[in-house]
Amino acid sequence: MLATLAVVAVILLAVWWSDASPPRTWIFWVEASLLLFFTIFWVLQSMEYWNHGIPDDAAAGAGPAPRRRP
Repeated sequence: MLATLAVVAVILLAVWWSDASPPRTWIFWVEASLLLFFTIFWVLQSMEYWNHGIPDDAAAGAGPAPRRRP
């Protein structure tokens, strides 16, 4: 996400420096790049879990304990 923000900042600075108008589709490209970065993260994490298995904390249900009714 930080890489996307850096790219957007560079584009906006370049547009400001050249006195041009920003591209009309820049929101689409920002969202597409965020989706791409998330997809890369998801694939890499899935590959890690595929090779090493689910972490012990996740397999044991390390979430909060369920509430019991009195």
